[in-house]
Amino acid sequence: MGSVGIIVGASVLVSIVIAVFAMRAAGIGGPRKKVLAGGKPGRATILGLTPTGTIINEINYVVRLQLRVQMPGQPTYDVETKETVPITAMAMLVPGTVVAVRVDQVKPELVFIDWQQGVTPAGVAAAGAAATGALPSTAAVAQALHDPSTMASVPQGSAADLLRTGQPAQGYLKSFSDTGQTLRMAGRTAPADVLDDPLFVLTVELHFAAGMAPVEGTVIHRVPRAVAPTLRLGMPLTCAVDPGNPTRSFAVNWAVAPAPAAPAPQWGTSA
Repeated sequence: MGSVGIIVGASVLVSIVIAVFAMRAAGIGGPRKKVLAGGKPGRATILGLTPTGTIINEINYVVRLQLRVQMPGQPTYDVETKETVPITAMAMLVPGTVVAVRVDQVKPELVFIDWQQGVTPAGVAAAGAAATGALPSTAAVAQALHDPSTMASVPQGSAADLLRTGQPAQGYLKSFSDTGQTLRMAGRTAPADVLDDPLFVLTVELHFAAGMAPVEGTVIHRVPRAVAPTLRLGMPLTCAVDPGNPTRSFAVNWAVAPAPAAPAPQWGTSA
């Protein structure tokens, strides 16, 4: 019993040490607090995002962000920083999203997102959007992607690879919007018979094993031309997700025909 206690205690201690190092790497408890309290306010546009593979307390993802920083009266400049992002907020961070930041008074490369100021969805210029802190809607993201330059900045992934290697999940379509682009128009590499399939922004509620909370994810995804007119809220979809980034990296298996009348989870109604 004594040896078991030591092993368990050591495991807990190691977990705490790892968490502390992860938090320090992401700027938590170090310069972040100081910069957010006394740094210069500005805005930054997200150019890219890469998960580091570190997850704190199972719900906070440490990500590497590429930002274009805009400070009043100064030239714009690009930096790369680390941030800790709750899993529920990952879907909002797409290229083109504008965030409020605080910049260190002495070291301009120390940039931290001021989440309390909210975000402006990619391509949306409405002045009030930043103050709401609301997630950008599927339609807002899709509208931004009508701009070919914005679409060109979105990284390309392989749905086939993800379907082969990802974790299976049952998805239910929560919202969808056409980007006005096809694979061909976006310059994507794909078999000739799907190059003219439309690209949609899909928000899907992903369900895993019994007892696990569902996760909501948003991706830009090819939709077969024959399927696009049949998309509907609550449509069940066979999916596979990247376990390290489930809210931003999942694929739909269009080869599995959606059930025509499967009951969807209840998300509430609106007037």
